[in-house]
Amino acid sequence: MPLFYGRGLFGLPGILPYRVPITTVVGKPMDVPLIPEPSREQIAEYHRKYIQCGRISHWVRNMSFWKHCANYFPVKLVKTEDLDPERNYMFVCHPHGVMLCSHMVNFGTEGTGFTQLFPGLTSHILTLESLLREPFRRELLLAMGFGAATRTSMKWYLTHPGKGQVLALIVGGVLESFDTIPNTMRLTLNNRFGFVKLALEHG
Repeated sequence: MPLFYGRGLFGLPGILPYRVPITTVVGKPMDVPLIPEPSREQIAEYHRKYIQCGRISHWVRNMSFWKHCANYFPVKLVKTEDLDPERNYMFVCHPHGVMLCSHMVNFGTEGTGFTQLFPGLTSHILTLESLLREPFRRELLLAMGFGAATRTSMKWYLTHPGKGQVLALIVGGVLESFDTIPNTMRLTLNNRFGFVKLALEHG
């Protein structure tokens, strides 16, 4: 029976793991009131708050790295209409692509100057909820303004934080990413009705 698992001592396989640094990060606590017998609705509400995109770090979004990233491709954000900061918006983005580079740089950073083009608006990219459950990646995504692409999450963000919220939704999702072909744009839209219903419900 081998003594060390994986690439253990002396690089040999076995049942003991090799030594690596492990860091535990204690984040900022979330205020939770005392509710002796919380209802399902209350539990669901605080669960939604836990996974919401509510921890934007302007330091992260304004890092000079993002401008270099935008210049590399290059990525450009073109404004064609003034938007009232007293309203909330859904930016429906196409296509999904493989890496989401343009959507991430435009709406998750200041690489293309979103807040200068749209003063008074705060952008959030919606992504798979599972990505917001992974340690470290979750914290980075939240700092960039990412949120869960679920109906409850979108409804919460269109009603609770106030006005001037922009939800960048890539409606084609993962299925659309499979149709990524150079010089071709194939969109997954025929069966996507939920975002239209949500927009009509919130005006």
